Amino acid sequence: MSNFLQFSYWFESLPTPFLPWVLRFLLTAFIGLVILGVVLHLLARSRRENRMWREGVARLAAVLFQTGLIGLLLAWFTEDQVPFFGYRFWFAVLAVATLVRLALVLKRMLKDIPNKMAETAEKDRIKKYLP
Repeated sequence: MSNFLQFSYWFESLPTPFLPWVLRFLLTAFIGLVILGVVLHLLARSRRENRMWREGVARLAAVLFQTGLIGLLLAWFTEDQVPFFGYRFWFAVLAVATLVRLALVLKRMLKDIPNKMAETAEKDRIKKYLP
């Protein structure tokens, strides 16, 4: 744990490869994100109910898929000891960026979409009485 908190751990010029169990865990997690992103994308394309929810699920799928691909690329860079792109710091940047993007997508799905659906329902209710 003390190594984890040192500056040299995050910005080591020639990062040491991961331990085998850490590499297996990272590969499993990132491949799982890619698969989950593809499944959600296929579900978003197959559903025909609500366009706004489909777009929200598609955005969520895009975030997961892109995070998985970038994570796999970073794991490969670290395992091959690439000097700049192999820094473990990039994993922290990826985690923060993913959390921010997920928060924005979920905010849109949980706040904005129900409001827009209510507005659309109100417009449709008023529209049926107009010629």
